Amino acid sequence: MTTDDDSSEEIKLVQNLNAISLASSADNNPSTSTSTSCFADNNDRRVIILDAGYGFPREKKVRKEKINAIASQLSNFLIWQTHHHQQPQKETDIPNEKETAIPHQYANVRVVGCSDENIKTLLENRTIDNMKKVVSSTSVLPPHVTITCETLEQCLENLAEPMQRRRQCLNDDGGDGDSDDENAISDTTNDEAIGHDISTPVYLSPDADESLKPSSEPPRIIIIGLLIDRRVQPNRSRDRANILNIITRRWPLEECFKDIDACEPLNVDCILEGTQQWWWNWSCSSFKSANINKGSNEAFAQAATQAIEHHAERHPSRPLHITKRP
Repeated sequence: MTTDDDSSEEIKLVQNLNAISLASSADNNPSTSTSTSCFADNNDRRVIILDAGYGFPREKKVRKEKINAIASQLSNFLIWQTHHHQQPQKETDIPNEKETAIPHQYANVRVVGCSDENIKTLLENRTIDNMKKVVSSTSVLPPHVTITCETLEQCLENLAEPMQRRRQCLNDDGGDGDSDDENAISDTTNDEAIGHDISTPVYLSPDADESLKPSSEPPRIIIIGLLIDRRVQPNRSRDRANILNIITRRWPLEECFKDIDACEPLNVDCILEGTQQWWWNWSCSSFKSANINKGSNEAFAQAATQAIEHHAERHPSRPLHITKRP
């Protein structure tokens, strides 16, 4: 039975999904864009790559379980996103300055490594079906989400040219911060953490030797392995990234959470939410100012805390996999 509150909530979510679609169309249509910045095109969006290149089981039942598990993680994240469309952000940290609601920019989410078109279609359909349980009018994936059979290597190769153009834009702007880009204040704020500029792709792995710097701007391209199994399999994401010569880093849990092990293998939907929120926090001037001027971990800590709390709500019986080592 559907209550009036449920109907109202569904209407809001439908409106949010429509707004996402309209925003995406505007991003891809130069005639509707009012920005003249070289960062205004869709290629400048943050990118989350979900790597399904670990393969799918041949046995039909087990393969279906994995497809359903991946779709569940992805749809959890997308439903969370719709709830947070155009949430108020503080546009300035100047005292008594008027705060305005500015729209969040969604990261492009690209699922890569589907072994064939059938797997791709099943994963798309299951994700849509899951979203329909919350928004009954859902018939397609949001426009910023793509599921594909291309390999991780092909995806990174396709992203290389836009990232090179972005670096050139930064060089042309002289790094003076005059660009309209939300993160133009610095393109190397995570140099100490990853040894490269933030356009360098980073593969998140709980087994990585080093963690990202929580007080710095997060990388623009994040890769998350779709290792959704009944048992935790240590080192698989790290080893895969090393084979592909991709930098690996952990979430900096050890610097913000005393009761969570630094190598805790968090669920994919938890990492997705936390990563998106970390980017959103960094685009907020008050968070950005605190992180740059004071070396604060606040932007990451808030995002990770929120994501872990939501994860615990979904999995109250086993919110964490590792008991904190003394």
